[in-house]
Amino acid sequence: GWITAKRHDFNVGDPLFIIQHPKADPLKFAVGSVTEVRSGQRRVRYTANTLGGSSGSPCFTSNWELVALHRAGGNSYNEGVPFSYILAQLTITIATP
Repeated sequence: GWITAKRHDFNVGDPLFIIQHPKADPLKFAVGSVTEVRSGQRRVRYTANTLGGSSGSPCFTSNWELVALHRAGGNSYNEGVPFSYILAQLTITIATP
């Protein structure tokens, strides 16, 4: 089977889980919570601690719904792109030849 991406409205404080293979190292599991929702649900920041090379890792809710892709980490934050935004962009691209 497979996991289907979900549209999800993030709220500050929501738990978030990230499964990552940083730099092709063994599987790592990061637990954190949403700290900020940016640009009308285009980006979400969280406390889940990711390592370099983890961009593209799946982000899950506490119900194991796939809701975002990890995209970046900084000194004071980690950030992902919500599937709500990704799915909306795919719909626009597919609908516009």
